[in-house]
Amino acid sequence: MRLKTGELNRAITFIKSKYYLADVPVAHLDVCNKGVAVHLSQLLAAAGQTEQAAALRRAASSWNDANEAKYLGDSRRIRAGVLLLDGKPDAALVELAESFRSGFYVHWWYT
Repeated sequence: MRLKTGELNRAITFIKSKYYLADVPVAHLDVCNKGVAVHLSQLLAAAGQTEQAAALRRAASSWNDANEAKYLGDSRRIRAGVLLLDGKPDAALVELAESFRSGFYVHWWYT
């Protein structure tokens, strides 16, 4: 909704505070905020902070890949979000389809 209203800084501040991402989100990634970090990167990009957004997206992607064995359920969905924001929609759809085939969709809102 904040993308529509243009209240990007308000949304960025809220997410950083709520998910303990502080002023350097890349340094605070963990199991509780790895997915929201991808959403935050989208807000940062929309706010013109493209370098920060790309760095956060890369860090979230790396964290996700490094911890995939422990937290498999969300990893493909998170990877799909990163791929989509990186302009690779076909690869994102492949990740989502594989997640569905694997049965890891229990937390998806529409299932």
